[in-house]
Amino acid sequence: SAGTVSCWGENGSGQLGNGGTTDSATPVQVPGLTGVAAVSAGEAHTCARLSAGTIFCWGENGSGQLGNGTASDSSSPVVVSNITSATSIWAGGSHTCAVLSDKRVTCWGENGSAQLGNGTVIDAITPITAGGEDNLVLTVSDGKTVTAGGSHSCVFRTTNDLYCWGANGSGQLGDGSPPISVEPVLLPGLAGSVVASVKAGRNHTCVVITDGSMKCLGDNVDGQLGWQYHQHRSANAG
Repeated sequence: SAGTVSCWGENGSGQLGNGGTTDSATPVQVPGLTGVAAVSAGEAHTCARLSAGTIFCWGENGSGQLGNGTASDSSSPVVVSNITSATSIWAGGSHTCAVLSDKRVTCWGENGSAQLGNGTVIDAITPITAGGEDNLVLTVSDGKTVTAGGSHSCVFRTTNDLYCWGANGSGQLGDGSPPISVEPVLLPGLAGSVVASVKAGRNHTCVVITDGSMKCLGDNVDGQLGWQYHQHRSANAG
């Protein structure tokens, strides 16, 4: 409630943000951060959105996932370049996405699977506006946000139309397309449903419906889709 951040766990890349690289089994405070409104942790990096609209990230940065114009790890928070009006933040595997006050989606970091949504597979060390090869700017619906998985990302383009892009080797985009999609694709099987929220995992995606049900798709080798067959599914599993 005071707007500070504490982290714990693995810290080999400085993802706990306390200036060191020693793991911690108990919470350690991230120094110098106040006014934090939201925090999100990726595979080995962490980001915080301040209530003022700026974003700070720390940890692994080999693909530019900290967004500060370098590819060097940082065990202390660094400010993300060129963002002053963020309304939400989501850290993926080695990439990060944010929504700005004008509802545009911007992403940075690893892009080998087109998870940044700009129609290329080139990493970005500073934020870039998400949009496909046709230069379509990705925006989100009122009250909605973006979610970033291991190597894919999703947004609500309209109230209940969910679009995803990036890695699809496990069917996490749900459209049966090739292993990666540089263009946003409409998640199928949601017609007639009123979607409440979406969350992307490492290689799977789950959607919560306002009637209390959930639909998931993608990797299921560990049963993460919540149904009995441990196999991938490229269509929604109720």
